[in-house]
Amino acid sequence: MKDTIRFVLTLVIVTIISGLVLSFVYLKVKGKIEVQKKANIENAIKFVFEDISKKEETNDQENDIHYWKCFNKNNELLGYAILCKKGGFSSTIQIIAGVKKEGIITRIKVVFQQETPGLGAKMNQIRSNKFIWDFITGKKREKLKPIPYFQEQFFGKKYAGLTVVKHKPDKDNEIEALTGATISSKAILNGLKEGITKVMEKEGLK
Repeated sequence: MKDTIRFVLTLVIVTIISGLVLSFVYLKVKGKIEVQKKANIENAIKFVFEDISKKEETNDQENDIHYWKCFNKNNELLGYAILCKKGGFSSTIQIIAGVKKEGIITRIKVVFQQETPGLGAKMNQIRSNKFIWDFITGKKREKLKPIPYFQEQFFGKKYAGLTVVKHKPDKDNEIEALTGATISSKAILNGLKEGITKVMEKEGLK
């Protein structure tokens, strides 16, 4: 009986100490994490609208809408950079989508995800056209764009009619799912559709 009590007390003490240590560490790095998150979003906005000169932020927490009106140097509206979120297989995926007022996606960029490595996480994978024998033969190939191939499928397409398929797309509105990660693929598409639709409605464009 005494051994059981001693074991329980030891476990409780270790748990409390571990919790305090983790809380202390989190408080120390919390500020840096927030700064990094903001930097990722800023970089993503510049990625989806390369000609951006200024932006106006709207953060409507009540309706879960967060976006930026983006303008060029002539103060002309480029479109909207929208923070879209959707639960995937193992995390809430966050995407910045650049959208013109006509509903056409300029570009998208995943700013946060913790999907399964080798499956859903491949949404951030960049394809390579280099092979091992290139090093042997000395053959040089043209560099591919450093853009994840899954995300690139959305560029220049109208968001409303997009659908995810498990085969090579044969229609303009089809997005090929990541192999073995249909849930993650559909989460991105549905997150984009929901986020963009909310902003379009708020801006009176739908």
